[in-house]
Amino acid sequence: MLIVILNWRCIKNPKEGGAERTTFEYAKYWLSKGHKVVWVANRYKNSKKFETIEGVSFIRVGFNLNTHLFWFILRYPFYLFSVWRILLTKYWLNHDVKLIVDEIHGFPHFASLLKNKRVVLLTCEVAGSEIWSKMFPFPFNILGVQLEKFIYRFYKNNEIWTISQSTTKDVKQLNPALNVKILPLGISTLQKSNPVGVTKNSYPTALFVARVVKMKGVEDAIKAAQIICKKFPNFVLNIVGGGEDSYILSLKKLAVDLNISKNVNFLGYVSEKKKYSLYRQSHFLFHPSFKEGFGLTVLEAGLVKTPSIVRGGSSLDELVKDNKNGFVVNNYREMATKFINSINNKKVYNHLCLEAYKNANNYLWPKVLQKSKSVTQI
Repeated sequence: MLIVILNWRCIKNPKEGGAERTTFEYAKYWLSKGHKVVWVANRYKNSKKFETIEGVSFIRVGFNLNTHLFWFILRYPFYLFSVWRILLTKYWLNHDVKLIVDEIHGFPHFASLLKNKRVVLLTCEVAGSEIWSKMFPFPFNILGVQLEKFIYRFYKNNEIWTISQSTTKDVKQLNPALNVKILPLGISTLQKSNPVGVTKNSYPTALFVARVVKMKGVEDAIKAAQIICKKFPNFVLNIVGGGEDSYILSLKKLAVDLNISKNVNFLGYVSEKKKYSLYRQSHFLFHPSFKEGFGLTVLEAGLVKTPSIVRGGSSLDELVKDNKNGFVVNNYREMATKFINSINNKKVYNHLCLEAYKNANNYLWPKVLQKSKSVTQI
């Protein structure tokens, strides 16, 4: 069986994230079951057109989409044309192709038009008005919401895989008749902690790990830090992740304006080893995203016994049970209060750490991949 994945971000793309890492885990799993996997993606600076990574074949085409919104919109049709040229010349009449996974990041690949193939739309997140309004200026935000509704009409006769109950609900709101299944996600066992004991920094520390964009709520993490610093002047907030230079500069200015620039570190991209070291040392992961398809970092942190404080209202509610393995809050003031109160209560804090660890262990890849068979039917 040949499986074709369409996702403009590949595992080595500078803008790759949890969606790509999850897709790659499934690609390797399908490969281990004797299938061939090809991932068609977008080119980026210094990328190779053809590359094989851990057995998965990558083909990169089109103009670089890692750019500003205007250029992304302008270049996407050319990228789409390149993808369809490959689909029609290599895979349309290829009887070995048993599955095409069309992964959507803003725009899909409209693979549903291939009527003679099994096409699945993989949706990690429905943007909705929350994301469009925070990420894009008028009138793109209005157009984006309407375009998203229009796009799902193309897949009314196809399977749609989502990654959480929350995302399933969002998809169903666009069209209740859609055939939606939840594809389980997991985390690696490589960084797993010893289940006993909790070792953290000697000073209060929180960690933010995500793309540094407005929808991820990093501004609220910084505002929470200001309140915490009044109680703990040596508090440190480490921010891991990249973003637009102009936005990061505005966040640094916010920290200066709040008089906490010495308490907030912008670390940019870090290695996996460094990231897990930061998880281990931190007392909490701050995840105030306004909308999240799954929340992989919550589980990564839990795997090394670091609980999370998350914003409620999306899939993060499914991973964090309030007052059990972390806290679910509505704003930065609540985030700061929960942090301060739990740091002052060692018994409560240690309980949160161990519950976060237990919860993360339910999502280890070996367990998850076994569950996925009923969804993927591969």
